[in-house]
Amino acid sequence: MAHPEWALRFKTKGTELRNIRGRFYLYRISSKYDRERKVTKKITHEMIGRITEADGLIPRGQKKVKETPLVCVKEYGATSFLRTQAEDIFDALQKTFPDIWKEISVLAMNRFLYQAPLKNNAFLYAESFLSETFQNLKLDKNSLTELMETLGNSRDKILSFMDIFVSGNKNIVFDLTHILSLSEQIKMSACGYSSKRDFDPQVNLFYMFSIDQTAPLYYRVFPGNISGMKALKLSIQESGVQNCTVVGDKGFSSEENFTALENEKLTYIFPLKRDSTLTSYDRLKSTECQEAFDGHFLCQHRPIFYYHLEPKNGRRVTLFHDPKLKVDEESTYLRRVDQKLEGYTLEAYQKKQLYFGTMSMISNSTNTAAEDIYIQYKQRMEIETLFDS
Repeated sequence: MAHPEWALRFKTKGTELRNIRGRFYLYRISSKYDRERKVTKKITHEMIGRITEADGLIPRGQKKVKETPLVCVKEYGATSFLRTQAEDIFDALQKTFPDIWKEISVLAMNRFLYQAPLKNNAFLYAESFLSETFQNLKLDKNSLTELMETLGNSRDKILSFMDIFVSGNKNIVFDLTHILSLSEQIKMSACGYSSKRDFDPQVNLFYMFSIDQTAPLYYRVFPGNISGMKALKLSIQESGVQNCTVVGDKGFSSEENFTALENEKLTYIFPLKRDSTLTSYDRLKSTECQEAFDGHFLCQHRPIFYYHLEPKNGRRVTLFHDPKLKVDEESTYLRRVDQKLEGYTLEAYQKKQLYFGTMSMISNSTNTAAEDIYIQYKQRMEIETLFDS
């Protein structure tokens, strides 16, 4: 049988090609004249090597060198999950920041997963499958410094990005967080006042959050000496939020804030302090449930009673009474009386007795059901847990 062309290429003078059980071998040969028999004899010497179509001539004693594949282990699961779950966010980033949306995405995911400072991002990017998905990103120190400067000067694009999520939301809660900072490089760090009576240099971070979507919508950073009310006004104007219900905490319950929101034609719900002059506990003096309350509803399998006060200036105050909370608060107070803690006396207990288990809300939507007002505010408590995290 004729040898294949790819094997014959290695046959030279003084060699012989042999097919042994389907494999081709090359041998060195020579010839010698036999004087007695008067013929030339072929003498086979050592095998030179084996021939294959893929590797050619493999010399005797040399094994085929197997190519070891390059194995590189990279993180995949967590970032892939985030990209899938937050697809709308990444689409909005790509639309708003077409040139740097990949870098922003990688920085955000690394921050979320590892609380990573900027200096660690180049390493985390190289160790993640993100380096295969978003190839050749520059995340070294100098590149990130330039990126941060670009972002800092792109407030208009940031607003365009946030507007995609702000538009169309019905129920929004907001919060103002104080971040202490003694850094001389942060120009916004200024002496301010927090609820903890802290006057250290600080930066104020204002948030808006959607109750319906359970997602953040808007943020803005203010100098520490900007008041919460001024921050609220500026944020409402800048965000362009419309046709929504704003839910705040007791710190924002003031005539100035009510008026500001009404001027912006925004609906609001605010809790009132228990000693507020805007609320009244007179109806709780009645032991008859029908006389004391306008109705009740169940919230997490607990009965919540309520009554409305007469609307004034387009605003209505609703008082809620939680019997279980009343028992808990009374027990706690009387326990502190027994412990003789300063400020806790039986005389004070008598004066506060009607307050226990109550919560008053003021709203400029006088036709909103009491249950809806209560639930919207309770949802805010869940959002504050998120803010803390």
